[in-house]
Amino acid sequence: MAEFWTDRSPTIAERLLAETPGVSPDSKTDLLARNTVHEKILLTTWFGRKQLSRLYNLIPWTSSRKDVDTFNSAWKQFNFAVMREAEAKQLPCPIREVYQEVLAGNITEIMWLQTIDEILFTNLDVTSGVLSFLLINLAINQPAQAELRAEIQQVGTEPTAMEDYIRKTNTLLEYTGLESGRLCPPVWFTLPEYAAVDIDIGGYRIKAGTVCLIDTARLNTESRVWTPEKQIPSEPEVNGRIIYPQRFRSMSPTTYRWSLLRFGMGGRQCMGKNFASRMTKQFLVEVLTRYRVELDGERPVKQWGALNVELRDDRFTIMPKQNIRFVKI
Repeated sequence: MAEFWTDRSPTIAERLLAETPGVSPDSKTDLLARNTVHEKILLTTWFGRKQLSRLYNLIPWTSSRKDVDTFNSAWKQFNFAVMREAEAKQLPCPIREVYQEVLAGNITEIMWLQTIDEILFTNLDVTSGVLSFLLINLAINQPAQAELRAEIQQVGTEPTAMEDYIRKTNTLLEYTGLESGRLCPPVWFTLPEYAAVDIDIGGYRIKAGTVCLIDTARLNTESRVWTPEKQIPSEPEVNGRIIYPQRFRSMSPTTYRWSLLRFGMGGRQCMGKNFASRMTKQFLVEVLTRYRVELDGERPVKQWGALNVELRDDRFTIMPKQNIRFVKI
């Protein structure tokens, strides 16, 4: 896979900080070191008990406060160093373009730094978890993997044809991303939101101002739309807890509109959803044209779904422990 990441596909960091080959090897090493510190801070943010106290957070000499201050200082130095390097090498540098908004007074410097942080670090766990489950699900369902590979090979390698293929939304490639995202969402619950008005749901009165969360996994798997009344004899029994991308061939988006929570709902939808969908499809094309993906090890999994794959307990996102093996085609 190293060839795929280094030679075939520019990383998000390279696109964001400075166009390839703008991010030097030293900068990449520095970036990985920053991520290690960032992971520690994120774990403290989500799981730290002392940090729930406002008084504790005001104390300047706590270890968590020192970690945050150290990261913020080093993060600022890193980004300014990247901008100087890009300017010296006359390379396009998106973060430098956004920094013009800081100079214009439209955003603050800390907003600028936190935006880059969010894209590179915070979203990294979400992205890696989604892509990991995508490969695990295809490794579990070998027939679906073979059918998807055949569809990709039929398109060929001509750039325009492949571009059109990735853009389409009625392909098995599209359905595979939908299905894996449905079965294995990045988080179990939505972020808390307040009910805007009084409302009755299922016989329960929800008053305005009540904090509400949605059980993403339950919605995505137990809604009636995922278990068709008529089953196809030649296919596995279809329900909401198996990986079966082909289900979307006969389903209109309006059918599962309120039964699939993938990028959020309403005004809280992920702003990068279109890019994420495209990235997922491009990722699958690159991998499946080069490798057959298989499960590695004897860890027990269901034949048609990854819901019982062992999960990591040191992440706020849903991250699998299951290993996979890439067999070169």
